[in-house]
Amino acid sequence: MCRRYALSFAATSCTLAGCSGRNQRKQTMTGIVKTMRANLIWFIPLVLVAIVIAFDNLLSSYLNLALFMHRLSWSNSLRVALSPATYIYFLASALAILLPFLVAVIPTFFGKDDEGIYSRRYPFSVAIVLAVVIGGFLLEVLIWGSLPLDMGEDSNIYVRYIPFIPLPETPLFGSGQALTGSSVHGGLPGH
Repeated sequence: MCRRYALSFAATSCTLAGCSGRNQRKQTMTGIVKTMRANLIWFIPLVLVAIVIAFDNLLSSYLNLALFMHRLSWSNSLRVALSPATYIYFLASALAILLPFLVAVIPTFFGKDDEGIYSRRYPFSVAIVLAVVIGGFLLEVLIWGSLPLDMGEDSNIYVRYIPFIPLPETPLFGSGQALTGSSVHGGLPGH
């Protein structure tokens, strides 16, 4: 029995007699690589940059989570769990890790099955890259403004219920002292 996988960008060239899901996926990827040929020159470095950005966001999220867990030991965890800023913070952190992988959609524009998309493949590719860059910046601002356990100038930890209220005292793209910590009160455990 022939199994056909419904892929929107698939160029199904296998016959009914010799069709298998594995062969069809292999032919589809081979077809996309053939249509992208010279475009792989800019697409492969773009994917590498997306992986680096995703890894950087993963590392940043890990450091923010370590800071959050350290400060959580100083506060009432029930108040933090009820804070909407906590949920926005964790959702934005997860999206910041996953957003760079949106560039994996770009090869679907180079399949010649849909002529409307194929004819506008370059504007769509630029739109995806711009969405990743602008979305990444907006997510970083959202993470900065919704960290639920903010430290005031008096070294007390305050629970933020609504993102950006009050505005964080640490700079958005500052020296990074909020993460590594130069003081006893603001630092990570063991630093």
